[in-house]
Amino acid sequence: WKLGDPISRRAEVFLLQASGFQRYILSLDTNSIESMGYVKQGQPPFVAGEYLAATGLVRQDPDWIAAIKKRGIQDINKVINIPFSVGHFGDPTDQQKRLTRVASYYPADTPNYWGRPIGGLSALLDLKAKKVIDVIDTGVTPIPGGTVDFDTASVGVRENPANAISYSQPK
Repeated sequence: WKLGDPISRRAEVFLLQASGFQRYILSLDTNSIESMGYVKQGQPPFVAGEYLAATGLVRQDPDWIAAIKKRGIQDINKVINIPFSVGHFGDPTDQQKRLTRVASYYPADTPNYWGRPIGGLSALLDLKAKKVIDVIDTGVTPIPGGTVDFDTASVGVRENPANAISYSQPK
């Protein structure tokens, strides 16, 4: 590619089915399918609706609610739940499920919820069955305190700012 050449536009699309999923590469320039194939193992990426479904499932689970209350958190709506991929380890029974592991965060006083994980608590969900398989509670650990934000008000002005980045590439 060189300056002035057209840029090919493509989209990757996944179609989730009961027995696996299909992967399509679409040309947005020609409105055509460039490639397609059936994928028997693994899982396609999560979509936004699945993130919302995971949060809803966890917030309705009595074991998760009890674990949150045990940590002194009364308003479960202030807890942020983030679904993560569990990976694929070759268990054939997992192939029929849509597994995700949900980690919980309690931001309380900060917009940076990543700095306030609820340690010792996670939930394993099957999004295809729309159910919580297990809530793992290894015990209450303190939620980190102190500042976790990165704005000037939180960390101050750097006395020694980072050096400018310089890029070079041989010709």
